Amino acid sequence: MLDLNVTYLGRGPSAEAGRGELVAMAIKLGYDGIAWNKEIDSPVTPAEKCSILPVELNEQGGRGQLSCLRLQASGKPAFLQLTRLTVNMENPKTNYQVGANNPVLQSYDLLALKPSDEKSFAACCSQYECDIICFDLSQRLPFYIKRPPVGQALERGIYFEITYSSALRDVSSRRYLISNTLALLRMTGGKNVIITSAARDAMDLRGPYDVINLGSLFGLNPAQSRAAICENPRSVAIHGETRSTFKAVAEVASVSSLGPSERWKLPQSTPSASTPAAAEVTPMEL
Repeated sequence: MLDLNVTYLGRGPSAEAGRGELVAMAIKLGYDGIAWNKEIDSPVTPAEKCSILPVELNEQGGRGQLSCLRLQASGKPAFLQLTRLTVNMENPKTNYQVGANNPVLQSYDLLALKPSDEKSFAACCSQYECDIICFDLSQRLPFYIKRPPVGQALERGIYFEITYSSALRDVSSRRYLISNTLALLRMTGGKNVIITSAARDAMDLRGPYDVINLGSLFGLNPAQSRAAICENPRSVAIHGETRSTFKAVAEVASVSSLGPSERWKLPQSTPSASTPAAAEVTPMEL
């Protein structure tokens, strides 16, 4: 179970202490990993290259040591900490920088795009290489989410994000979150959706099963709600890995290396009409 949107508040003693509390709370609630999210506006400059370091879980004393003890007691693997960059697509003149060959974007594990209008939304779905498309669902959207661009994003393996921490603050944000999410899910059919917290402190996090129940409130069935924090986030992480490497590989092997059980892979040659049939040989009596 992964939460792919935990706000990165920078460096400093207080910020690092807050990050440690977030990691400790995530482990306590049962998460297997998180993604530290840094949000910027376009254009993307070299100064934005990833400098996010994971929280050390083996510190002597404090919450880091407590987190390690919980991981060892549960028998789980090491707590996963990914890095994520969210780019606000507000400037059409600099949006072209969101390309597959941008070294700043490749320095992060995950790339999310936040469109600001219908044109940038269509471009995010059909042109730009990204892993996640996100919106500020706690406010009225400046455009309508239409089915054709959403279908293009689904075909490309891009996921849409729903964040719930805004709904914890006031009634107005909660109302917009529910209405916007319902509109989004009508277009996606519940596919390729992840639910994240966008937590700024440990109190904004909710347990995985609470998030599953929240997905049911949004209209997802139980399987889709569970996939939104389990299978889908893992698929996003894999998509982010292939975005900066290769999407597939091909293995070339010689025919002689195939075993008897693999001979079915070879094309079956059929005799053509011009090829004379072999003459039938009958035994001769002496």
